[in-house]
Amino acid sequence: MINEGFTMGQSLRRQKDGKISPLLVIIIIVVIVAIVAAVLLSGVISQNNQVRIRVSYSGNWSGAYGYSGSLNTWTGPGSKTVVIDRPSGTDTWTVVANAIKMDNSNSVLTLTIETMSGKVLKQASVNSYFGIAQCQVDVS
Repeated sequence: MINEGFTMGQSLRRQKDGKISPLLVIIIIVVIVAIVAAVLLSGVISQNNQVRIRVSYSGNWSGAYGYSGSLNTWTGPGSKTVVIDRPSGTDTWTVVANAIKMDNSNSVLTLTIETMSGKVLKQASVNSYFGIAQCQVDVS
């Protein structure tokens, strides 16, 4: 092999005739694509476009859930789960929920607001007679 007077490190920067090495161009393109992908994915992953609200209880209960401008009532005997969507045009939204035990048992009622992947954002439990569990969380 003929030594043309430059090392591998130099060949990544410039060829002998002053042009940029094709290998360097490929490396730069791969790095740029990786950075763009990371930025785009970070927005998708960090933003919660839906949340799940769950009541876990074996008895009768009543309550409300939602966000500013969209509150809904819900009741149950037994556990219930609902999914709500982020309001359009909002960066951060405040999700609220409550559940009131409709009996005089000392059984535990648990109210949970969580991401669709199961990360708990807020949780409250109550076991007192006719007790109220309430949660409020800002979701971004």
